[in-house]
Amino acid sequence: MHPALSTILAVIATILLAVAALLTLAVNLSTNLFTARPPQGEQAMGLLIVFGAALGALALALIAAWIGLARGNFDLLSVKPMVPFLIVTAVTLGVGLAPMGSVFLWSERTPPFSLAIGPLLGVVTSLLAPAALFVWIAASLWMRPADLAEAGWPKTMLIGLAVIALYGLGCLAWGTGMIVRQNLRNTRAVARDDQERESHWAAIRAMSPVERTELYLREFAADGPAWHLCMSLFHERDEAARRLIVARIAECKDLDAQLISTMASEYASLRGGALDYIIEGGHERGPPRDEIADAVGESIRLLADDIRASRGAMSKTLDAPFAEEVERSIRALRRCPAGHGDGPLKALQAAVRVASDAEARSRAMRAIEALGGD
Repeated sequence: MHPALSTILAVIATILLAVAALLTLAVNLSTNLFTARPPQGEQAMGLLIVFGAALGALALALIAAWIGLARGNFDLLSVKPMVPFLIVTAVTLGVGLAPMGSVFLWSERTPPFSLAIGPLLGVVTSLLAPAALFVWIAASLWMRPADLAEAGWPKTMLIGLAVIALYGLGCLAWGTGMIVRQNLRNTRAVARDDQERESHWAAIRAMSPVERTELYLREFAADGPAWHLCMSLFHERDEAARRLIVARIAECKDLDAQLISTMASEYASLRGGALDYIIEGGHERGPPRDEIADAVGESIRLLADDIRASRGAMSKTLDAPFAEEVERSIRALRRCPAGHGDGPLKALQAAVRVASDAEARSRAMRAIEALGGD
């Protein structure tokens, strides 16, 4: 290698080691030399920066070590090919991993970091050992091979670094094993939850409609919202189960306000559930008749708006077939006194006329005309 190029590479490697030293110092200061309490909760996300700094220091030190290998600075370790590369790479990786391992053990309050010796072990593995590694690499870069061979301290330092490297590699193996075990536990837990959920729903599917409804009502909160029960009534087709839901809706607190509010809902299915309650005769225990008529009239106006806006096609708010909703509205209207006026009915009839589905349009018009629409 040309002497000028060799010197440039040594300078670059030294700069990399200096930056790695600063990152290593930052890692140790972030833990207050392992005397601070590990962050908890959202603050623990800051450890990602700490691990990133430690990983950056490792990468820079490894590049510097490989530059030294390329210059032949570590050939004195062995005359066999690849042996110096394996030794230097393994030692650098191990010592570079040691700070990350110590920070991880410290953050998890794992012995010995939960004991009094923890800060000492942290400083040795995360500050002193990396510093010794940087000095060892830098010395190999700038000292003459003959001087390195004669000096005893580089070999002694290598032995100490090898011990720390074993610690770092051991932390990597332990951490990897812990992550694998945690993933296995999570996988088993997810599989167990899926199996329990499937068994639960299989049992529910095996129930009769009345049994399913009884289970639903047992689990329904005493002060649960009436609109939720109305939605269940909307979807339930079994007559006996529907009677159970109607009886439970009648027990809701502040039913008057809840029922009227539900019939003014944005969604046709919610309004339909409240109308089903009216059709089933539940209103006889609910709001006064004039308020029921007003609420039903408002639901019809909203249905007309939905049909006109989408020309009868299913939409976000018209989330049920419009012909069925027209028939439901007419049946609910029949349960109310005649004081609702013909305004909502006329608006509904005009909206149905613009619906694009001819069959559904004819079905809806027949329902309206049966009540006396134009």
